[in-house]
Amino acid sequence: MSKDSTRRLDEFEKKTKAADKILGDISKKAAIAATAIAATGAAFAKMAIDFNSRLAKIETLIPGQTDRITELKKAIQDLSPEVRKATDDLTDGAYNIISAYGDADDTVRKLEISAKAASAGAATTNDAINLLSATVKAYGDTSAAAQQKVADLAFVTLRNGQTSFPELASSIQRVTSLSAELNISQEELFAVFSASTGVIGGAAEVSTRTAAAQRELLTGTDKLAAAFSDLGVKTGSELIQNFGGFQGALQALKTYADQTDQSITNLFGSAEAGQIALYLTGAGAEKFTKDLADMGDAAGALNTAFGAMTGGINEAGDAITQARLKQRCSLSASGTRRWKAQREYSMQLSPSPMPSQTWMRRP
Repeated sequence: MSKDSTRRLDEFEKKTKAADKILGDISKKAAIAATAIAATGAAFAKMAIDFNSRLAKIETLIPGQTDRITELKKAIQDLSPEVRKATDDLTDGAYNIISAYGDADDTVRKLEISAKAASAGAATTNDAINLLSATVKAYGDTSAAAQQKVADLAFVTLRNGQTSFPELASSIQRVTSLSAELNISQEELFAVFSASTGVIGGAAEVSTRTAAAQRELLTGTDKLAAAFSDLGVKTGSELIQNFGGFQGALQALKTYADQTDQSITNLFGSAEAGQIALYLTGAGAEKFTKDLADMGDAAGALNTAFGAMTGGINEAGDAITQARLKQRCSLSASGTRRWKAQREYSMQLSPSPMPSQTWMRRP
């Protein structure tokens, strides 16, 4: 073989080795890309599967209503970016709303109110549902309008008191049924929390003391019975009704105690009951009166709080949150289909193994 032929063969072999290296690098990059795409597709599919699994849980409450589940699925996806809550949080909330009230035409509206309250109060949707349902069910009106009113009262309580939405939600449940039985208005109930939290304790302590006082008003102690008789009533409920509400009833008992040269705490059998009565008729009386007046103007408090959380100084961050939730809903809605399409695409990206170039080697 001539020197020229040998040189040409050497050059050709170098070029084929370089080509082999390039193709190898492409193959590796394609494999990495395919793996990443497959992982992304799997994540999309998982979102869709998790979402559908939660929807299936709702269907156990309304079996056989597949069309309704489809309606709720779309409503939740549409609602998610609007109320700044992920679909898993909303779907769990929808389950609890239907569990608490049954499914109705205003189910999605109730979910919207609870979710907005949760976003504005830095809580979960279920926290909000627990607060709203405990109140409206105790008072016998579970309509969306009744829940909007309770949400407004709750945010006046947060503004005027010293508590958090989750703490208020878990605490107020102790006193809603007792309050309704005694004909204590919702405005007065929430005013007790706004006036007392941060002074005689957190929401849990306020609810414990209030419940103690309410139970004694319902059952009556010997000393309370004497006070009732002097005030011309037979029961605590009648006292509240005849003296203009819970505040008026406590002030009537305070007047009776003063006239009989004793503290209002002596009329109650427990220290907890006596403490809340003493505070609301003494050091906290003025704040109780002011907060009660604010409760009368509570309409719109939820929307104001939600606007503050999603606008103002947090406007840019909220826009990112909203965009992320929109994207998440979009990907979840088509997760399985996207995953299949991307898996097929990733297969196309991976080139077939190139045959060995050993046939080019010199003998």
